[in-house]
Amino acid sequence: MPQAHKPALSNVRVLDFTSGVAGPFATKIMAAMGAEVVKVETPDGGDPARHMGPFEGDVPHPERSGVFLDLNAGKKSVTLDLACPTAADMARRMADKADIVVEGFGQTRAEELGLGYESLIVSNPALTYVSLSNFGSDGPYRDFLGTDLTLYAMGGEMYGTGMPEEPPVRLPEYTTEYQAGNLAAAAGLIAWYGSQHKGLGQHAEVSIFESAVHSADRRIQYITSYAYTGQVTTRSDNHWAIYPTGVYPCKDGFFDIHGGGPQFFHRTCRMIGMPELLEDPRFCHPLDLIDPKRKDEFDAIFLPWSIEHTKEECLAATRSNSVYGSPIFTPEDVVNDRHFAERGYFKEVEHPGLERPVLVPGEPIKISNAPWLTLPAPTLGQHNEEILVDGLGLEPFALTTLRRRGVV
Repeated sequence: MPQAHKPALSNVRVLDFTSGVAGPFATKIMAAMGAEVVKVETPDGGDPARHMGPFEGDVPHPERSGVFLDLNAGKKSVTLDLACPTAADMARRMADKADIVVEGFGQTRAEELGLGYESLIVSNPALTYVSLSNFGSDGPYRDFLGTDLTLYAMGGEMYGTGMPEEPPVRLPEYTTEYQAGNLAAAAGLIAWYGSQHKGLGQHAEVSIFESAVHSADRRIQYITSYAYTGQVTTRSDNHWAIYPTGVYPCKDGFFDIHGGGPQFFHRTCRMIGMPELLEDPRFCHPLDLIDPKRKDEFDAIFLPWSIEHTKEECLAATRSNSVYGSPIFTPEDVVNDRHFAERGYFKEVEHPGLERPVLVPGEPIKISNAPWLTLPAPTLGQHNEEILVDGLGLEPFALTTLRRRGVV
């Protein structure tokens, strides 16, 4: 029989002291690559993400949060009130056995608990330690609180998002925090890889603010542009571009299309079955094709074509005529898309808090001979006995006593 392949991070132990979005996303990546990730939560409700919607069946419950179930898939959950010296001591003992610690305590809290990098490497010198914070460990902003909105705004590119005649707007959801989580996962794994060769621990610091500035979401591009030329980001409504360009309604939703340039206008005319437009005096000169005054005139011609076709038909038409275009998928479209289905991207998982199995995103990357694991998230404190009793040697009656006292 062929030998079963192991995940890439088999036998790597990660201790996760993060909550919310950025840190849990980083450790989710590690868990999916095979690491044993032990998530430390507070006994009185756990990670705040457990209380963030959407909820399965639209019923709020800490075991039904879609955000938590996604960000913490494949982890183990231990509850510890780290303000209690007994719980903090157990956390330090867990860190002694860890390969990687990921924390989001803030600037001084980790050292106060005896869980800072300098404290932990005394007994675990090869430890990789990842600190994730809003603004980093120094600088004038180091103690500032922040949200995804404020960090996105201060990171620079919110200034370029929105309509030119309106104030800047934020992209939805947690764009900045997911970006920071990606960087934290990469930083932790790179540092861990280095420690395997040198036998020395490393402290990787990730600032969400600086990761926002570094984001591929146009920020590096525009900041570099300003540094070299003094040019400031502008908000654009795309009226300058060759039409048709932008989002257009179609029979069953919306479709995004980009003409590509005046030299490709003939392809659009062929696609909509109106080659005679090439001889129309309104559109026969290249400058006419980037004139905003002509856009409304062309839209009056193009819209009747788009609204008579489905997203699938629009996609087929653009492909057969070499026009840049794509359907704008709803979440339902994404889940049911035939491409994802054929590649087996979405996986079905069961969870004790859910009444039925649910589909979750699968592997965003494929590594030969190293499977990506798609497992359910833990219930709150699900692995207390396994980690604290079996792993640390705590007596079962002591665990019961600590649970009654609210320590675990």
